[in-house]
Amino acid sequence: MTASPASRPRLPADERRRAVLDAARDVFARRGYHGAGIAEIAATCGCSEPILYRHFVSKQALFAAVLVDSADLLRARIAPLFEEAEDPLDALVAVAATATEDALFIQISRLRMLAATLVSEPEIQEALAQTVTEMHGRLTGLMTRAREHGSLRPGIDPAEAAWLWFGVALQVGYRGAVFGTERLGDTRRTATALIDLLTTTPQAAARPAAATRPTQESRP
Repeated sequence: MTASPASRPRLPADERRRAVLDAARDVFARRGYHGAGIAEIAATCGCSEPILYRHFVSKQALFAAVLVDSADLLRARIAPLFEEAEDPLDALVAVAATATEDALFIQISRLRMLAATLVSEPEIQEALAQTVTEMHGRLTGLMTRAREHGSLRPGIDPAEAAWLWFGVALQVGYRGAVFGTERLGDTRRTATALIDLLTTTPQAAARPAAATRPTQESRP
């Protein structure tokens, strides 16, 4: 029998906030912004609605906090891949390979899709702008490192290459939403195709050619 929120042990404020953010990320990603209810989020993390509102004054504030928190969690998750790779472009392909099975990556892709439709809410617009700016800055830094490493083709602006990669990250959310999570396995091929356009040593040349198969997206 599940304990009621009132009968569960009290958590320290920082642990309760963590629990609320984790629950809200899951519910928002599954239900969408308008389909997600504060009551469901509170029940998921095991607290009452009044307790939840002590941490976040509104649904908009909670969604904005989830956007920022999810970006922080994802950055910590993928940081080791970039620290271990000699070539940042290789690390980006490795991130794409793991992202298709990483629930956090899939969730944050969906959340950013939702956020783009909610920019009329100032708190959400600010949070989305913050996370996109930070992500683009990190990607620009990686592309600059790739240029210094000699793997980024001459003449390519690292900042523009970063925007192209940002599009690869966003397509995870669109692909999953439209075609289902089973189609996310194609993300690595998409990432490799972009890297092959950007790099001086295309990865496609370094591995056996894969058999071309029709995808749901490309079928007539």
